[in-house]
Amino acid sequence: MKIGISPYPASNTLEIRQKTLALRPQVVRITVESQKSWTVSWVLNRVKEIRAAVPDCQVHLLLQERSVPTNLSSWCRDFTARAKLLRGQIAVYTLGNELAASKFWSGTRDSYLPFLLSWREALRAGDPEAWGGAAGQTRVEVMHADQGEWVEAIGEYVDFFDLHLYGAPGTIAAPIERLLQLTGGRPVWVTELTGTLGAPLSQQEQEREIPLIFAEASSAGAAVASYLPPDSRTVYGRWQPNRLLTATGQERSTYWKVQRLIAEARKA
Repeated sequence: MKIGISPYPASNTLEIRQKTLALRPQVVRITVESQKSWTVSWVLNRVKEIRAAVPDCQVHLLLQERSVPTNLSSWCRDFTARAKLLRGQIAVYTLGNELAASKFWSGTRDSYLPFLLSWREALRAGDPEAWGGAAGQTRVEVMHADQGEWVEAIGEYVDFFDLHLYGAPGTIAAPIERLLQLTGGRPVWVTELTGTLGAPLSQQEQEREIPLIFAEASSAGAAVASYLPPDSRTVYGRWQPNRLLTATGQERSTYWKVQRLIAEARKA
């Protein structure tokens, strides 16, 4: 199983970005908002920065669109043009994020599906070698009775299935195993993996959880698991690895724990 970091703190300080890349993640996910808000040159600069530090790192781009574009055909033409310019630089794309959460998606799964199909054709036209994935799903969504119908609906248009798992050790394996069963063993990527949420854990508790949740994801059959550091808007105002770094940006013992896990994954 490959181990990554998600999201890459692309808009954070240079120090934070460098320390994130010093972990030598095998996969890094860059998150962008609506297509109007990002440029190809900005993404290429981030990829250049990542590859300079970790040459073999696989770069994953999350397109966090929150609704179906007003002019979908125009949006798709523009995306195809961007994908052509990014060809060979972005290995994996995902369209959307957690459809059940209104802060990420303003419509329904039914309104998302034709958007996904049109986007997938646009990606194939722009970069036929890049992988495409649908919006990441939470544990609740995957364990729901209608998950089999959703897998069947999107299966032809995705190269992997995306999971977001938040929880203590012992809660990680079941959704991975269910998705593998429903998809006939197709690749499952846990692009957001974090331990217990809620009340802050002590540093010792975090150290204990981190290897356990990754080991559980690996033994359950995930192809990729990316650590998602919780949000701390009071420190930098943006996503940053606050469970790995202190408020002043110094490495905590948990940082070295994740670094060791990635080093072990690279040897496997």
